[in-house]
Amino acid sequence: MLKKIIKFIYFKVKYRNKKLKLKTMNLPLGSVFGYMNTVESGVYIDGEFEIGDLSYINKNSILSNVIVGKFTSISSNCSIGGFEHPISYYTTHPIVFNDYYGAKKTIHVNVKKTIVGNDVWIGHGAIIKQGVTIADGAVIAAGAIVTKSIPPYEIWGGIPARKIKSRSVERLPYNTKCWWELDIKRIQEWKEY
Repeated sequence: MLKKIIKFIYFKVKYRNKKLKLKTMNLPLGSVFGYMNTVESGVYIDGEFEIGDLSYINKNSILSNVIVGKFTSISSNCSIGGFEHPISYYTTHPIVFNDYYGAKKTIHVNVKKTIVGNDVWIGHGAIIKQGVTIADGAVIAAGAIVTKSIPPYEIWGGIPARKIKSRSVERLPYNTKCWWELDIKRIQEWKEY
């Protein structure tokens, strides 16, 4: 309990001008936040973590070694970048590679970073394998299991996830593909959507 109080104070002081809404303290001290992020209750974050401006993570999602871009929406009960067990060894149990069990790390477990781009929407219960990149503007359907990287502005769903269609993005604010780099007030003023 004391650790959570210390983390709460640490994040409140460090990001006092960022308008964060943190409803969990299950996150590493090295986490990097943008402006106006929301991390709901029940969210668990492990390893390296970074999140861009105005992105949010809904309830009960688990993220491990993830970089999240700006204006990204992660729904509830998602698993992104989860730990993988080695399958080429005599056991998949962590007793042979996890310090908790007294292992001498006889197996090298390579933990890959998972990248979630800008303006991405990840639906309820989606699972995204570690090391995958979800490019800018992509949409992942609820319940999808993503095992490979997703190109920009595509909608994917299913088990395993496959391309459903491309997003039709005819009018981008101020004729820029990277609208998320614009000033927030300028984005809000743009009326042609």
